[in-house]
Amino acid sequence: MVDGFIPRAMEDRWFILFDEDWLLFYRSWTGLCIYGLKFESFPEGMRVVDSWVNCDPSQYLPIDPSLEHALLDRLIDRMVMDELRQ
Repeated sequence: MVDGFIPRAMEDRWFILFDEDWLLFYRSWTGLCIYGLKFESFPEGMRVVDSWVNCDPSQYLPIDPSLEHALLDRLIDRMVMDELRQ
């Protein structure tokens, strides 16, 4: 079972956790939630069925959607998958 990622050092910029079916990405320094990915279980495993990016200009200024996707892919691979490997 994956609970998420808890920052271990100041350089770790993200706090990631599961809340019900949502994988939520918080900026560790501000505590602001920036991304949400909703997962659903299927016979083959799990897949993302919904997502959002915080677009409140006082909290986060989204970048190009393809770059947001790339950043999320990198965060999931680097932080969440690293937790699974340990």
